[in-house]
Amino acid sequence: MRKRVTALLPPLLWVLLLVGPMPAQAAADDPWSGRIEAGVIAASRTSDAEDLDSSAIYGRAELHFDRDAQPTGFKGRAFSSYYDYFTRARHNRFSNGVSGALIHQLSDRVAFEVGGAYSSNLITTEALEADQLEGRATLVFEPDKKNRIETFGAIRRRDYDDSADRLGHGGAVGTNYRYHFGSYRYAGASLQRDWIDCANQFREYRRWTLEAYLSAPVSGSTLVRGTLSYRDIRFPGRPIALPGSGSRHDHQLVSELMVTQPLTHALRLEVGGRYILRSSNDPGYRKDGIRGQAALQYRF
Repeated sequence: MRKRVTALLPPLLWVLLLVGPMPAQAAADDPWSGRIEAGVIAASRTSDAEDLDSSAIYGRAELHFDRDAQPTGFKGRAFSSYYDYFTRARHNRFSNGVSGALIHQLSDRVAFEVGGAYSSNLITTEALEADQLEGRATLVFEPDKKNRIETFGAIRRRDYDDSADRLGHGGAVGTNYRYHFGSYRYAGASLQRDWIDCANQFREYRRWTLEAYLSAPVSGSTLVRGTLSYRDIRFPGRPIALPGSGSRHDHQLVSELMVTQPLTHALRLEVGGRYILRSSNDPGYRKDGIRGQAALQYRF
């Protein structure tokens, strides 16, 4: 049933976006917004067994609903994306999803969010395609207009279409910090722990992610965002064939730079690149990777 529902999402979402309000027509308090994006990804292959960096052209549509009511508000999201890969070894992919969350203001400085999400055909750490059902709770603390701290926990269920042991269960916990130090100027850091357990032990993983970013305008309306992240990933169900190597253990250091240039009030161009430094006790997963991306976005 879920697959039938998500199969209907792409055409419905694209129609809603195409007939949605133009920027000049939308009221200031309109809870609806969205974007349409088309782009190209050019990437080197870091491993024949993974899909971290497949080159493709893609399209994406998003629809947002935000009702900022006191003391309890609501936000909803729906998206549909399509990837047309350059390599014949990779099947083209539709990915669709919906999410919703209630936001309750506990005080002027503290809010609590609880919500859920469903996404189909995601690329995940342990699989080329998986459907995911997630429940999440977040505590938000804003001592002033400059500082924001989020602490969250999530539970996840993943369904793998290409495995006899189809279900994986896991979760994520973490904290995010954001500092606002001027107009369109932000700095932040995050620490996250996530994991998946599965009857098919090949799917299991344990991951730590540490990330920091800086975002600021550099000239006029041109916005630049730089991100540096470190990932420590263990796959306890993937033994290494070399004596004394144990199970697979990867390290990744990812540096990314994105430049956004508004072209009109609603249209913007985004160009960026990513370099992935990799190390592993499995010789098949030690190759570094480069990824470039360019996209045209229309927002309303």
